[in-house]
Amino acid sequence: MSDRIKLRCDVCGEAENCDFYCELTIDNVIDTKKLDELLCPLTGDEAGWYEVKVCERIQELEGDKNHPESYCHLCGGKNITWYVDNELWNKVIDSKVTILCPICFIKIAEQKNIKPTAWRLSMEGDAPEVDILRIKLVGQVERIQELEAALERIYIWAKAYPLKVFPEPDFKKVAEVLKAAGLSLDAVSASNMRHVITRVKDIVEQALKG
Repeated sequence: MSDRIKLRCDVCGEAENCDFYCELTIDNVIDTKKLDELLCPLTGDEAGWYEVKVCERIQELEGDKNHPESYCHLCGGKNITWYVDNELWNKVIDSKVTILCPICFIKIAEQKNIKPTAWRLSMEGDAPEVDILRIKLVGQVERIQELEAALERIYIWAKAYPLKVFPEPDFKKVAEVLKAAGLSLDAVSASNMRHVITRVKDIVEQALKG
């Protein structure tokens, strides 16, 4: 190897550092023309060695193009197995690109002003109690939605008899008419209320049973 080599190289990870320590970055070497310019001062085995090492490093950083999920379809870099909740994903991603690396996902999220104090990284199953709480929370949300639906049914029913359509009667006259027919206003009122409360009870029971 050349006498110029002194320190460990950050590019190949094995060779000692060379004159290209500051130039031979992944952004530069992906460009074939730039790579040729950087390797131009080298000759023979030395140039070939660097070229092989750089190409290996590029393949390592880019991921395997034969496996779609192993690389980011936006930047082309290597991808890992990761996920976010569907709600957050749908807020961030609205394009046809479905496979992204975490860095590209975060960049797009922050472009859309989704900027938390920090992004949390955790292992799946690393905190089972958190997973259990998350499952319970989802169940409670669904339960609340069921109960809200029951309340909505009662609310809609309560609005079904507006005063403009069904004005209040003269109960004194009603009582007189009913009495003449051998009936009482109290009995009719109780029957009507019984019907309403029974229907409300049915809606509530159905909601409570889940």
